[in-house]
Amino acid sequence: MGSLRKTLELVRAAAGEDASEIAVDGAVTRAIEQARRDGFGASHGLIESGTSAIALPVRRDANVIGAVNIVFFSSVLTPAVAAARFLQPLRDCVERLEARIGFLN
Repeated sequence: MGSLRKTLELVRAAAGEDASEIAVDGAVTRAIEQARRDGFGASHGLIESGTSAIALPVRRDANVIGAVNIVFFSSVLTPAVAAARFLQPLRDCVERLEARIGFLN
């Protein structure tokens, strides 16, 4: 959890909407636990009202180094519907990225 702590410190220092979101007691832990249960991360209007997103981590070795996401209008899809339609292609994309990143090392 050391890298998570460092990441949260950077987000807090940058301020903005993300900093206020992580200030809610336990919000990050709950979001991580939910993503682990669901198999993907989801957001609902956090960055832009009326949008949602689903995301998967991109890993190098055992470390998360980024993410790939799909953003969509909340009025058109829910995260659950988006996951049902797009999660496998998103997983395929992440798999190709991770293979390429591993090749570059």
